[in-house]
Amino acid sequence: MPGMATPPHTLNGSPGLTPGDDGRKRTRAEQVRLPPHPPTGRGLILALILAAGAARAGETGCWLDHGAIVVPAAFGDIAGDFLLDAATPKSALHVTVANSFGVTSETMRADLRLAGARLPAFEMKVADLDVQARPRTAGLAGVIGADALAGYVTEITTAPCRVKLTRRAGRPWPVRAQMRWVGGAMAVKAAVSDGPTSRAGWFAVATGAPGVTVAQATLTRDPPTGADPDWPPARLRALSIGGLIFEQVPAGATADAPAGLSGAIGEEVWHGRPLRLDPRHGRLELGAKTSDSH
Repeated sequence: MPGMATPPHTLNGSPGLTPGDDGRKRTRAEQVRLPPHPPTGRGLILALILAAGAARAGETGCWLDHGAIVVPAAFGDIAGDFLLDAATPKSALHVTVANSFGVTSETMRADLRLAGARLPAFEMKVADLDVQARPRTAGLAGVIGADALAGYVTEITTAPCRVKLTRRAGRPWPVRAQMRWVGGAMAVKAAVSDGPTSRAGWFAVATGAPGVTVAQATLTRDPPTGADPDWPPARLRALSIGGLIFEQVPAGATADAPAGLSGAIGEEVWHGRPLRLDPRHGRLELGAKTSDSH
């Protein structure tokens, strides 16, 4: 599994979403219980992609698919839809897509074009994303990870869904939290609570996953029979980021968080507020709440 792009297999994903329909799902679920003590035709292809992001230089449309941000991009001659995930350290090209273009090596270098930006000779690994806990892989060309976003300020809004890349941030947004690199992933300082217990730590900024995953946590009881396996099965009492508190957040437990991470925070949390990632200055910012948020 690349970084914290998705929670474990039984917890990842969410209902399929289409552009213009946020399709957000409210599920009854059990509370997460934390341990009492925290652990120490090239021209045509490119023209289509550029047209998809032609609303403004440095910006492109996006959409939510299974609770994750998906963007149109071009990697060399390969144009398609890519998962955008700041929690994935290394960008990856789906092996099936790579093979269809005659690529049989473990890595590939090509120009990456995304949201008006061009990264020359960018390297992606070639991986079988079908076996990496990604039920939504079908139809996706790959994953654009934190390595592609490192040199930019990334802004993501979901009403409507837009991704913007710039070299410097504009005026400060209302909520600001500390962000740093942990294991190659962008991570934010946050605190979680199940009510009786709480924990603070570094959580990967998972724009490619729906809910929150918490390391060293357990469910109070098994999910009900017939529960959607692609949606986080539990809820956290509270999550705090930069002084902003989110309540009853969809969540699940994970046993394989990378070293230094207490889990991951997914798009269900970021949805409804513009999100700005500024790795150069170590800042994550959230804008004012949008009208479609809950």
